[in-house]
Amino acid sequence: MPTNSWQATLTIKDEAGKTAFFRILFELLDEDVPADITFDNVVSALDEIVPYIDGMINGEITNMTLGRSLPLPAGIKTFPLSASDVEERGTFTFKSLYGRVTYRIPTFKDSLIVAGTNLIDITDALVAPFVFRMIDGSSTPLENTRPCDNRDDSIYALIEAYESFKRS
Repeated sequence: MPTNSWQATLTIKDEAGKTAFFRILFELLDEDVPADITFDNVVSALDEIVPYIDGMINGEITNMTLGRSLPLPAGIKTFPLSASDVEERGTFTFKSLYGRVTYRIPTFKDSLIVAGTNLIDITDALVAPFVFRMIDGSSTPLENTRPCDNRDDSIYALIEAYESFKRS
């Protein structure tokens, strides 16, 4: 992973107690920002993005790491909902400068899938702000952080969003 990127990892537990991981890479958009606030920028971005992820899943986010264990944002679930399954994923593929990056969110809610398809409803009140934050970054005063690919290239568009299944 390039040195000006940060990787956040969320641990998500389902009703059966199985866990899966969801990882997001972040970049510092302004190279002139002092390195000592980069960590705070990413934490601020996570505090905005994680509640949307929590709203889109049936499982429980039990841990969040960024080089060390982090406190979870206030107001998210403290237990997995019934029917949560880490094998059921919401898959989001985004475009970056030289390619694409795919994120698979475990325990994704069936209610966010367009009826009769495997497509995620990207207009839903939980999904749309997540996609916006993934593309445009944080809206907090520390606005210099947004997700990126593994080459530090900014994510700039959603290519596809669909339900998928992955054996845990």
